[in-house]
Amino acid sequence: MVAGCQAPVKRRPNSSAPNVDVDSVAADPTAVPAPVTWDEPRTHEITMKVQEVTAEIAPGVTFDYMTFEGQVPGPMLRVRRGDRVRFRLTNPEGNDLPHNIDFHAVYGPGGGAEDTTIVPGEYAEIEFTAMYPGAHIYHCAVPNLDQHISSGMFGTILVEPEDGLPEVNRELYFGQHELYTKSELGQEGHHMFDFEGMEDEDPTYVVFNGESYAFTEGRYGAIDVNRGERIRLYFANGGPNLTSSWHPIGNVWAKLYRDGDLLSDPARYVETTPVPPGSVSVAEIETPVPGPIKLVDHAISRADKRGALGVLDVKGEEQPDIYKTITSGRGNDYGNENETFDGWLDDVNNYTGVVDKMDVEQPEVVVGAEGNRGSFAFEPAAIKVSRGTTVKWVWTGEGGYHNVVDEGSSFESDLVQEEGSTFTHTFDSSGVYKYACTPHEALGMKGVIVVE
Repeated sequence: MVAGCQAPVKRRPNSSAPNVDVDSVAADPTAVPAPVTWDEPRTHEITMKVQEVTAEIAPGVTFDYMTFEGQVPGPMLRVRRGDRVRFRLTNPEGNDLPHNIDFHAVYGPGGGAEDTTIVPGEYAEIEFTAMYPGAHIYHCAVPNLDQHISSGMFGTILVEPEDGLPEVNRELYFGQHELYTKSELGQEGHHMFDFEGMEDEDPTYVVFNGESYAFTEGRYGAIDVNRGERIRLYFANGGPNLTSSWHPIGNVWAKLYRDGDLLSDPARYVETTPVPPGSVSVAEIETPVPGPIKLVDHAISRADKRGALGVLDVKGEEQPDIYKTITSGRGNDYGNENETFDGWLDDVNNYTGVVDKMDVEQPEVVVGAEGNRGSFAFEPAAIKVSRGTTVKWVWTGEGGYHNVVDEGSSFESDLVQEEGSTFTHTFDSSGVYKYACTPHEALGMKGVIVVE
């Protein structure tokens, strides 16, 4: 028996409500408690509330989450070795299920889970001494704990060593987990929990902080950092089943505290590290050059297709002695590759230049073409047309649900998947029109129409 699993077995009913209770469950990665500054043990009073809420996994895709304090991962807690913690967990009336909390940083039955198992309308209190340092996960551990964790009930408690941690410029907090749903990836509507998919370890989504591609340009935006900063990241893998291959694209883990071990000497300049479910890893990166750093699970289909990708956008002056771009021309039919429209097409891997369609009466763009490691491309990615031209987008039916949305709000199609679906727009004004597929923008499904 898993420690702390004492409550009667009950599953949360499958909701079919299309509405959401909250705008977002994604925890703010910058919401990290301040470093420990005290040098003697102290007592912390901590209260945490369980919230069962309906929110979006992706635009138009809703799911019934279970959370600590309405966010995924749950709030990061930070104490010093030797500190005393007086902890209260509340399960408000209106919730459907019993819940509890298992702290991996606690010596005690079930990490506290047995004594905190409560039904809606109850609360429980425990006290513990943080006796061993490290970054540790906490999670719900009632029966069907895999469903509860998958639905968002996990977080991090950091127990700093007595001497503290080395100073860095910035700290960030992320959590990965899998979402198992009966609906297909990207299908608009409410997604009900899939117990069979979970038992088969076949997730629909693999996400950071509860939502698909939350910290990318297509959702809440990348996280801005400054060139030259040293950044420490805390990364909890709730699972419940998959090990993450945690990697920063365009960077390495300059210091890596494997499995949250803060006492051993850190590993140095590690490219990719496994983070098993039920653990927290801590890593530091250096930022010598500007540009995006993409945080991914390098079991790469999870990043390409299932949502496990977030972006840090390093701001600052170029450093050509470290890295510079050298461009080269392409064939005349495909223009010049260095025309990337202020970086809009930098991550579009099927872009080979602007295709001249000035003399075509109704040029067509394929939606769901092969590209960006799947059927996540517009083909051609960029075309040039005459003013007054009507452009027609045609769906292949591949790659899930796609739409065509102008960044400047000049046009927007429906989100559809059916093969042969079409959308047209007439361009009456000259200019550069940048557009994207909303669910797959982070994968590089973007395009440009140049109107002359």
